[in-house]
Parts: sequence; C-alpha cells; structure tokens
Amino acid sequence: GLPDDMNGFDVARELRADPRTSTIPLLGVSGYGRPEYQARSTEAGFDALLGKPIDIATLQGLLARVKCPGQDGKPS
Repeated sequence: GLPDDMNGFDVARELRADPRTSTIPLLGVSGYGRPEYQARSTEAGFDALLGKPIDIATLQGLLARVKCPGQDGKPS
C-alpha cells in the first residue's frame, strides 16, 4: 500500500537520507527470506530483516539491542 510504486527498500533509503530520521532503528518484515533480499535490505539501510512468520525470540532480542533516539534520557 505504498504510494507511487515505492517499496520498503525505497522507504528505508529515504529515512536514512533524512537527518531527522537517519538514526532510527529500522527492522523490516518480509515474506521473502532469500539471501538477495537480506543483501538489499542491508544496502537500503535496514538494521535487520525478519522473515515471516516472525520468530518472537529473535524479535525480542533485536528490540532489546536497538537504541532509539531519546532512550538515553536526552530529548530526541
């Protein structure tokens, strides 16, 4: 449901290119787990790409490791 034929890789690139959103954690979810999708997700700026169905333990581990802007007690 993205506009103008965009895909998740395009969104990630735009978020990484914008100084206001360049450091937010990006976790992608895809039904495609092939190695080329993993490579494309890294190139686009995703921190991780999870395949469907999502393994909850893996998601919890990733979320425990990411640091969002503002988590250090400073305003984002």
